[in-house]
Amino acid sequence: MINIKYIIFAIAFLSCLSFIVTKDPSIQKKLILSKFMEGSPKDLFKVWHLIYNKDYNYNTHEGVQKYKTFKNNLSKIKEHNAKGEEEYTMGLHHLSDLTYEEFSQYYKLKPMKPKQLKRFLASKFINFDDYEDEETTQVVKQDNTADLTDVLFDPIDWNEQGKMQKVRDQGQCGSCWAFTVMATIEGQITISGTTLNGWLSTQQLVDCDSSNNGCDGGWFDGAMEYFRNVGPNYESDYAYEANQSTCRNDSSKALSYRVNPLTSFKTASKAAVLITLLKLGPVSVAVDANDKFMNYSGSVFSGACSADVNHAVTLVGYGQTTNKKGKTIGYWIIRNSWSEEWGIKGHILILQKAKNNGSCNVEKYGYQPVML
Repeated sequence: MINIKYIIFAIAFLSCLSFIVTKDPSIQKKLILSKFMEGSPKDLFKVWHLIYNKDYNYNTHEGVQKYKTFKNNLSKIKEHNAKGEEEYTMGLHHLSDLTYEEFSQYYKLKPMKPKQLKRFLASKFINFDDYEDEETTQVVKQDNTADLTDVLFDPIDWNEQGKMQKVRDQGQCGSCWAFTVMATIEGQITISGTTLNGWLSTQQLVDCDSSNNGCDGGWFDGAMEYFRNVGPNYESDYAYEANQSTCRNDSSKALSYRVNPLTSFKTASKAAVLITLLKLGPVSVAVDANDKFMNYSGSVFSGACSADVNHAVTLVGYGQTTNKKGKTIGYWIIRNSWSEEWGIKGHILILQKAKNNGSCNVEKYGYQPVML
């Protein structure tokens, strides 16, 4: 059996080596884990347990149960990666000791309620006369069904342009709806030329937006309309607590940002329209965050998805790459709120493929606030 002192030494040594390549902690952890992936699952679990600083002892009943779940996830990850049939890879992350059911409970993943869907369908969609775009307008004229599997758009990436802040972690609170709305607003503010001095307060929405349900879930439109008459506070003034509490909004510390009271937001349910919105800034979207999505690690996600949505994320870009068959494919760049430990520094690339339930539904429910 491997000695724990050896594990600590190995981690320290590998950390020093990886530090030369990257100073990013999330990438360092992946590099360390990769060195133990082909060894004993027990040894890998000990290393994983240590580098993610888990608060339970693995030499207990709880630890044994966590190990069993970890081992099962590891088996799925290895099997998927060994087959190599899909474009994307799976990998370990900070919550790899949870079953998908436990993971869903942790992040409060819930299907969108029928009344929310009805409200979306009743929303006024973007008017192409107001937002003329030669490329996407031509696409819509050619194919009004928006089954755009083979259509490629020009790349956009608000991350690379330095307009997005670091990914956050919503924790054990169903506040994904609030995180994506604040991310789109942060993007709008920085794109307009204003420099932000940190994150904006997601807790403000969780506590103060009465149209939504705090940690029990919500939807985009009410959250965006909240900022018609109220400005956002900074996280430093209104810290995130992952719990719903009494509204403590401080108007004296609020930014001047307001959502346009006449239009409030733009919506999109077609890929071409979504690209038009994306050119203006990040977009709040909804996805089916299933068990494959849970274990995503890298490359372009092409896993099967249902027609349901249970999680809100932020569309921050669109790119292209060559797949395993040598074909150029497009993908959406999605910012999540599960920390930088998950996916690609907190992001997932999703195949732009309308036949796959709109790329896990990315192309079905796009919202963007309209700034005054």
